[in-house]
Amino acid sequence: MKFVILLTIVFYAKICCAQNLIANGSFEDTLVCSSPEISCPPAAWYFIRKNRMSGYMGGMVSGISPTTGKKMLNFIVGSRNSKIRTYWETMLLNGLEKGKKYKVSMNINGWHSPTSLEDLGLYFTNKLIFIKDDTLLQPSDHVNLLGARVKVLNGEWFRVEKEFVALADAQFLILGNFSAKDYQEVARHRFSNSFYICNLVDDIRIDPVEKISCERCSTVKDSLYASLKHELVMDTAPVPLVVQPAKPVEKKVDTLVFSDILFAFGSYRLLDPKSLEKYSSILEHKEIKKLTVIGYTDDIGTESFNAELARKRAVEIGKQISLKFNIPESIIEIAGRGISTTYQDKSKNRRVEVYIEKISW
Repeated sequence: MKFVILLTIVFYAKICCAQNLIANGSFEDTLVCSSPEISCPPAAWYFIRKNRMSGYMGGMVSGISPTTGKKMLNFIVGSRNSKIRTYWETMLLNGLEKGKKYKVSMNINGWHSPTSLEDLGLYFTNKLIFIKDDTLLQPSDHVNLLGARVKVLNGEWFRVEKEFVALADAQFLILGNFSAKDYQEVARHRFSNSFYICNLVDDIRIDPVEKISCERCSTVKDSLYASLKHELVMDTAPVPLVVQPAKPVEKKVDTLVFSDILFAFGSYRLLDPKSLEKYSSILEHKEIKKLTVIGYTDDIGTESFNAELARKRAVEIGKQISLKFNIPESIIEIAGRGISTTYQDKSKNRRVEVYIEKISW
């Protein structure tokens, strides 16, 4: 069993009973895509390169099995003639708070190559990052694993644990290799004959050292599982409402708008299912001529993803209004406007606006 000399093998026995902030940290839950030709990612996780995914592995790989279950991630950390790096990212169930202490723990396997804690790190940020081509991320404020406590597991696996203090508030985690070392230099230093030097990762956790309240954790997890990196079989697009053009009438029309119908991240599920009830006096009005429901998203993710999500949000609210207030679908018009940057608070950009045209006598 090989291990770079800079690691100190110590069993970290301290038990932290706080809330794990990582959804699907074992990578067992997989999104089910509608096309068998599409490689589907682990639920709640995103690959940083657009329209390309690698490193999500199932079963035994070269005689190495995941520590639990059947899934794990593979990170390229060195190569004799390639600069490709692997990055995966997710949204934390509860954001990091500046100045508070946390503990990261994960299982790492060098895949028959010497393993170094220089190879992997964590970068906490406030937005998901999607890029078109391969890139090199080297943020100076990432959390490295040097000096971490390490426990030897079976099958060349190691359990790595390290405490760190959050340098800033952050909502998202990017996991990958942020080392300044050139990949060819890494390969030469490790005396590897392999084309790639890789690290397998399984069972990652981030726990606050002090127990915190995590009232929104389940909501964020549901949103992450519902978000569409690919189209999901279990989440087919809602049938659009039938739109019929309103006949012109020679009456005065008042247009009203309310914009505080908010959604969870990556979802068309309402954060507050009762948020429509406050408008009952307006929506139950018998002289409504037409409703226009317009969906918006924040600026996280691709334009195509957000365009579809915005439409789904509008469709969902249109259906809810029709059911709750007995408004004919024939007078409800649906539109998805995609990304909105109207508000500094991203949660307010995840909204639906409803315009009500009411006949005034």
